[in-house]
Amino acid sequence: LVTHFVERLARTERVAPKEFTAEAVERLTTLDWPGNVRELRNTVERLLILSPGAAVEAKDVGQTLSGGGSHDGLPGGLLGIDTFSAFKDAAERAFILAKLRENDWNVSEAARKMDMPRSNLYKKIEKYELERD
Repeated sequence: LVTHFVERLARTERVAPKEFTAEAVERLTTLDWPGNVRELRNTVERLLILSPGAAVEAKDVGQTLSGGGSHDGLPGGLLGIDTFSAFKDAAERAFILAKLRENDWNVSEAARKMDMPRSNLYKKIEKYELERD
């Protein structure tokens, strides 16, 4: 399933594909997934966006699922991004996608909650090529 989600996200959401180490896959298989396959898909997407390097490792899984990571409060792996521009894009994309999902992809409501003009949110959805699951 992880491989399927990586390929699908790379194709439909333009998320850079990464390899998952055997240890990372093992870590994912030991976890309960009460939220079903959608929860696993969302986790794989977060790992692809937030994990530094070309491969997702077991420590990345732990940091992402624990909601933490670094000592300064940033999500695990976000500081591993090389450039400030790439950091901003990854953080903005993750934030917008989370808010859209929270609001069941109601763009007007998500824009209102983010205190952003709806037209700007539409531009960002287009920029990051975001699509509803």
